Amino acid sequence: MTRQKVVYVYLGEKLPKYAKASLEIAALYSGLDVTLLGNSILSNQVNKNKIEFISIEDFYNSINFMEIVPKINYSLNFRNGFWSKTLERFFVLQQYMDFYKVQKIFHAELDQLLFRCDRLLKSLEDSQFKGLALPFHTIDLGIASVFYCNDVKSLESMLNFANVLPSFNNEMELIAQWAASNPHMLKLFPTIASEVKRSDLFHRSGLEILSSTEIGGIVDAAQIGQWVAGQDPRNVNISKSPQNKYVSSPSEEILSRNDLLNLDLRLTSDGSLRVSYEASKTYNLYNIHLHSKIHPWVVKSHNNLNKLLNDSNKSEPITFSASRRIQISNFINTGFNSVSHHPIEFLNRFISRLFKFMTD
Repeated sequence: MTRQKVVYVYLGEKLPKYAKASLEIAALYSGLDVTLLGNSILSNQVNKNKIEFISIEDFYNSINFMEIVPKINYSLNFRNGFWSKTLERFFVLQQYMDFYKVQKIFHAELDQLLFRCDRLLKSLEDSQFKGLALPFHTIDLGIASVFYCNDVKSLESMLNFANVLPSFNNEMELIAQWAASNPHMLKLFPTIASEVKRSDLFHRSGLEILSSTEIGGIVDAAQIGQWVAGQDPRNVNISKSPQNKYVSSPSEEILSRNDLLNLDLRLTSDGSLRVSYEASKTYNLYNIHLHSKIHPWVVKSHNNLNKLLNDSNKSEPITFSASRRIQISNFINTGFNSVSHHPIEFLNRFISRLFKFMTD
């Protein structure tokens, strides 16, 4: 029997270390075969014994996407076009489905840790669900940390909706605005926040959340990953060491710090991840959105994954040396790029930061 698969997308010339490690982790724990769609230059950067690689040059034409690019408000220069690529992946996925006559697709972002997602897909297939499914962080932000589609017309509708909008900040806002106008074309994956807080905000907006019973668990939009391993260290000021237990600004849709302190995460012997809330509610958790990009450290040792989870269960925050290294490396690289283009501005900023670092 052919196994289901998870499809990743990476647009660029060099696969980051965290992405390679993420693919390896998916092969170990997701319960799925792993496919990467990417530029042909990436072909030799992938372990072909574990990962199926498909060159996007075989099927993808960017002309429709390029018409949308000017509508993105966030800087297109940020981290080599990050905000354009997060949207472009959906154009890649839509054309992949069309070209290869794919009827259903399960996609994950490369900064995920996936756990027994084969069970999630079986539950979705048994549920008679039709359309798109993904989690929301807040009512204004749809997060395609994990994304399921068994109706390419729904995906096409989302992309065509970008033509209607005068502008939007990023793909997360585009998803949320499209969903508000087309609630019949998608359902939201349940998250720990939707299970605990039971906010009716999504229902009042016409959006339906799949039940955790229906899909056999929950998914992580953003909160659990930031709690377990912190923010992306590149977003943390160099004067501070990155830590776990990051909490977003309070809102009706997400958990507070006190709520998150009641979480307990455990890996089972069959590769499932279980998350408990106040020891009274326990769910299968299909993914962790690991913004901190410490996947190479996670995969370095079999014990590191358990250590990551155990540290997240403690009440006090933990500093990860792997995150600090990413932070410092990014600071240095950004500095070199800045000094080469704007030497005086960089020198003034560097002196200011150095003084702050020494006086804190």
